[in-house]
Amino acid sequence: GGLPRTALVRAPERVTPGGCLLIELALDRRYTLDTPPYNSVSQIFLAAGHRVASLDMPQHGELADAHGEGLPGIAAAAVAGVDVFAQFRRTARALVDACVARGWALPGRVVVCGTSRGGHMALHVLAGDARVLAAAAVAPVTHLPAVTEFAALADHPVIRRANADALVPCLAG
Repeated sequence: GGLPRTALVRAPERVTPGGCLLIELALDRRYTLDTPPYNSVSQIFLAAGHRVASLDMPQHGELADAHGEGLPGIAAAAVAGVDVFAQFRRTARALVDACVARGWALPGRVVVCGTSRGGHMALHVLAGDARVLAAAAVAPVTHLPAVTEFAALADHPVIRRANADALVPCLAG
């Protein structure tokens, strides 16, 4: 179930046989893949012959909704009981499914990288899909209540489940 989501996948001119798929996360998918410094890692991967992909972060781009945009929108969605973190893990899994089905990725040859809130979501992607080999989190938000928009939500169940420390059992090993 769930609503359709759009991903952006780019391929290099020459694809490296058996190469990797990088999922890069920061803001909305186009800005992430088109704008320095957010696209730094994806540009390196493309130059090395690997495919790259991105998704809109929750409450960014096409995912902004009645709860609002950006971090305030994520906080408002949590208050309303919407677990955008679990939704994002499912969406990232569906992206990997689609890329594997098309022959664009191999299980165990998928990596994820994210900046700030994207780094936080990169940890969620890694925790939610065994086919994702590794994550690089650049300046990640690891404890959401440390961010102004989430300060009053430290005890909210959606936020407690979303903090990086709650992901450790899925990330260990």
